[in-house]
Amino acid sequence: PIKLRTVRMPLDRQNRPSGIAFVDFFRAADVRKAMRHNRDRLNGRYIELTLDALVRQKKEKKEEEKQKIEIDKKKKEEEAERRKLKRKSEVQPIESIAESGRLFVSNIAFTTTEEEVEKA
Repeated sequence: PIKLRTVRMPLDRQNRPSGIAFVDFFRAADVRKAMRHNRDRLNGRYIELTLDALVRQKKEKKEEEKQKIEIDKKKKEEEAERRKLKRKSEVQPIESIAESGRLFVSNIAFTTTEEEVEKA
């Protein structure tokens, strides 16, 4: 069985499910298993799974230095984005990417719960 670290389903401005989820795993092998469900159906809706950029980068162990540069660049971009959002008074927390991997699940039915995503 696939072991999940967390499942988070952000809400929109009206405090309703946004139709996406972030799923974190303990092991990269579990991420690969979960990717088999890409383009499956969940509660009657077609879903898409996308590997997080950091997961793809970690596959390239020989490029550790390149990873550090990319991460630093991303942090600078996130900081710039935070400043931009703060100016607009729409500050939203930006979380770091889990080291073990994360999937972005899109097109989730608005009635889907985190528990249903976990079981899928």
